[in-house]
Amino acid sequence: MLDGGRWTAHDLRRAASTLMSQLGISNDVINECENHIKQGMSGVYIQDRREAEQAKAFDALGQRLAKFTA
Repeated sequence: MLDGGRWTAHDLRRAASTLMSQLGISNDVINECENHIKQGMSGVYIQDRREAEQAKAFDALGQRLAKFTA
């Protein structure tokens, strides 16, 4: 049990997205990290998952989370 009560997977995804945004990570990279489906024609034609940017985003998130446990 975490502080503040029971957290769902959705709560954790939202918290991670918020932290990534506060770290200056772009919304499109955050959406890729969350595996959100692209809307419109860009979802059809743009198939790049931006894996290098996702890795950097998750590394930055991990460094921020590590500060909470230190």
